[in-house]
Amino acid sequence: MFKTPASHELHELLKAIKGSGMPTPIHTEIMKEFKRLHEMNTSNPDYSVSINYIRYVANLPWNKRTEETLDLEKARNVLKLDHYAMDKVKNRILQFIAVKILNPDRRGPILCFVGPPGVGKTTIAKAIANSLNRTFKRISLGGINHYSDIKGHRRTYIGAMPGCIIQAINQAKTNNPVILLDEIDKMYKGSSGDPAAALLEVLDPEQNSSFVDSYVNLPFDVSQVMFISTANNPFRIPQTLRDRMEIIYLEGYTEDEKMQIAELYLIPKILKDHNMNELQITICKETIKDIIQKYTMETGVRGLQRKLEVICHYIAVDMVENSNKKIKNYVITPELLLNIFDNELYNVKNKLVEQSCNKVGVSIGLSWTPVGGKIQIIEATKLHSRNEKCGIILTGLVGQSLKESVMIAQNWIQSFVKNNNVNINDFAAHVHLPTGGIQKDGPSAGISIACALVSLYWKVPLRPMIGMTGEISLSGYVLPIGGLKEKIIAAYNSNIRTVIIPELNQKDIKKIPKNIREDLNIIPVKNIEEVLDIVFPGGLAMLQNPSFITMDTCKL
Repeated sequence: MFKTPASHELHELLKAIKGSGMPTPIHTEIMKEFKRLHEMNTSNPDYSVSINYIRYVANLPWNKRTEETLDLEKARNVLKLDHYAMDKVKNRILQFIAVKILNPDRRGPILCFVGPPGVGKTTIAKAIANSLNRTFKRISLGGINHYSDIKGHRRTYIGAMPGCIIQAINQAKTNNPVILLDEIDKMYKGSSGDPAAALLEVLDPEQNSSFVDSYVNLPFDVSQVMFISTANNPFRIPQTLRDRMEIIYLEGYTEDEKMQIAELYLIPKILKDHNMNELQITICKETIKDIIQKYTMETGVRGLQRKLEVICHYIAVDMVENSNKKIKNYVITPELLLNIFDNELYNVKNKLVEQSCNKVGVSIGLSWTPVGGKIQIIEATKLHSRNEKCGIILTGLVGQSLKESVMIAQNWIQSFVKNNNVNINDFAAHVHLPTGGIQKDGPSAGISIACALVSLYWKVPLRPMIGMTGEISLSGYVLPIGGLKEKIIAAYNSNIRTVIIPELNQKDIKKIPKNIREDLNIIPVKNIEEVLDIVFPGGLAMLQNPSFITMDTCKL
């Protein structure tokens, strides 16, 4: 034991230790540290380090928790108020709350929201915190490459401080906040350790009841914290970390959903932020549709929000300049957008789609990009070169998977013509994917490449306006692909009404909005021969009977 400290500073520190509510083993350790501090001369360089350390540990919320609200109806209303659609995510959150109502002591899963930028991953995490009446804290993990950013520095270092987890809990002043680990896929391994490895202890329910930060150097229970993470690409998250989280995919919005979000959420919020009267300003539905189609290219709504804010800025200038005149109403029509935004940024009608119809060696593929689906034209033409090293040339800034898709399509066609006694000795072709400045990769263009090459060598154009997507195997089977919803929506927006998909992707059709699904002819196929029978006039019989057509032998 020691005497009561004479210093007011130490007296307040002792009072904080006694009122902190920390567990007995930790209290014992801190009192040993305090005794050492009490006997230390104030001129000692370690004095300030020690007093700052004890003060920080004493102020941690060891037994302070927020009384959470486990009300299913309230949670449903909060989620509905702040977010449109996202039914899958909302249902999963309501399931979590229902389980907590039945067993409040049960530890919930660690959720990871995966989706493109601007779809509401961060805001849905805030809505979860509001619905549970918990404190919300966000930790940005983008660019973190140091182990100590998560675990903190030992206090022997100059300027030592706790890691981001303990800092967030300390700022929340409660031991059960909702902590958002934002952009968890943007961490990377540096020369000073792997931050993802440091997160393993935090996100593991078996270990996080005694998380030890390097600065605090005492076990702290973070098992009551609800961790939510977000990512754009789940494959950039280390496997060991991914196994500890429940991944929920947030898909991009359709055009109709964006219009609903703009009318119900964005426009009222933006007008309120700009102190403008909703009755005084009208933004037509056609105007919103034009902004979505011609001035933004995204799966989320951030770009749409920025464009709507620009409209408000345009109106604000006119309001201020004519403040002395009679108040007038503003109606924003599609024609007015040219004055506000200048030229259109994107062409709604893909000219290449229209130009590809009834042309030999051209097919319509569907591709996925981080900003949604896209139409990808495949062009093929014969080479007139005697260079034996030419083979098939592939251009359009393509990756390794696409190169292999061309080789597989080429070899399958060779087997097909051999089985049907068609007179083709050698292949010499140039395959090009337009918009050569954009990187392209992936195996889903397999069937569209095969159709373009068959069209080239049989000199028969494909039926017009048929989009297709699917990986092709060497045996001719059509294998499943990803991003089907985005690809089909891109086809629909380009006035393509017939789409060929792999049979194994039929389960994904239900994700497509009903109004779009009912307006399309979606054809599932098992193998490439079924595809050829659909896309060529005369079907497979025409291709198998050499007497129907005359083909030149193409030799290198």
